[in-house]
Amino acid sequence: MFLYKEIESCRICGNSELDLILDLGEMALTGIFPKTKKEKVPSGPLTLIKCRESIATNSCGLVQLKESYNPKIMYGQEYGYRSGLNDSMVSHLHNKVKRILNLVTLDLDEIVVDIGSNDSTLLQGYSINQKNLVGFDPTGEKFQNYYPDHIELVKDFFSAQAFKNKFENKKAKLITSIAMFYDLENPMDFAKEVYEI
Repeated sequence: MFLYKEIESCRICGNSELDLILDLGEMALTGIFPKTKKEKVPSGPLTLIKCRESIATNSCGLVQLKESYNPKIMYGQEYGYRSGLNDSMVSHLHNKVKRILNLVTLDLDEIVVDIGSNDSTLLQGYSINQKNLVGFDPTGEKFQNYYPDHIELVKDFFSAQAFKNKFENKKAKLITSIAMFYDLENPMDFAKEVYEI
């Protein structure tokens, strides 16, 4: 299983002209918390690059990481972050839900999806009477005990197909993804998948 690979083109526009901005050297993977001091945390290079902007080639100028780390390693069973451990994070996520509900009228049978739902802290901010609360998270196996019975967990990375397998032709009324968009290998494909549901 590979730890990382270097990208050859911009994640947004596909431009292959990428310029070095900053080489940060070797860094340990975040989110992995060893149980002992002897346990080694995987590490690798962290290099910022910029897509060379050009009107002629319709390139975007995105600043991004040169390396793409394996999400199965980053978000496997060793992943240690849990939103519900921190009272200020719980408050922050529940306040996000309140702000969303001030903007959108949500019927109790409409579908709410949280992508990268972690331990379901954000979804727990909705009414317990909300019938279709769904969290997608590859760390779901580890955090499933934190999901109340009224919240469904899909223990995998989000995909439109996984949503359709469960809800067929229904559409989600609300979709959230907090602090995970920057980890995507293909942000444009992800946005298209979200649009499908």
